Amino acid sequence: MNKKCFCTILVTFIFFANMPIVSADDPQHRIKAIADKYGLTGKGVSIAILDTGYSGSNINIIKKYNVVYEGDDIEDKNGHGSLTANIIGSKDFGIAPEAELYIIKVMEKNISGKYDAVIKGIEKAIRYDVDIILMSLGGTKYSEKMESIIKKALEKDIVLISAVGNDGLSQKDTIRYPAKLDGVIGVGAVNQSGRRWFQSSKGRGIDIMAPGENLKSVDQNKNETRISGTSVAAAYLAGFLSLMLQEKKI
Repeated sequence: MNKKCFCTILVTFIFFANMPIVSADDPQHRIKAIADKYGLTGKGVSIAILDTGYSGSNINIIKKYNVVYEGDDIEDKNGHGSLTANIIGSKDFGIAPEAELYIIKVMEKNISGKYDAVIKGIEKAIRYDVDIILMSLGGTKYSEKMESIIKKALEKDIVLISAVGNDGLSQKDTIRYPAKLDGVIGVGAVNQSGRRWFQSSKGRGIDIMAPGENLKSVDQNKNETRISGTSVAAAYLAGFLSLMLQEKKI
């Protein structure tokens, strides 16, 4: 893990320790209380979201790109990308409503994709010179090309965040790539009681656990819903870290 990732995680733990006590079962409410206390909105911090795209108009999109079809059509035909993006940037309830979001579509309707698309997405994010890359996705196989492009992103001092996977019912090491790679912050999920969410993957590659159960979001059809998973936890952490990085920039 690179120095910036390590320091950011350390600061995150310190920040959580000073979190004001509000509704114990609503982590989004708690983070909003912190943000309001310190006047933080994610302003000036850029996040590339590599996912299924985005459908809606309630977030601060700076650039959008579809690496699968090489264009700017980022219509979300699944909902996964919209759900994660709204947790971060919704103007109504997002953790960091003024964060600068770069929507990079790397997956299609069935939430499947190829490593090549993810690699191209990371390359695009590097060219955009973002602060954070969020990958609420994962695969089971190691890729040398993936590791190589991640190293390039780290050299640019970009924070990389990835969900560890939702295969926690297995007794085996089920942590997904790229979360398993050095330098990537692998995010597991905790439930509303602060314990491991039952499906959060176990094994080598977990760097931090974040709220990942029953978070409020909006899908691609603009329907409000509640969702759980390590993708949710990774999005939560990305939004939280954008507040931390904004504080550093102020």
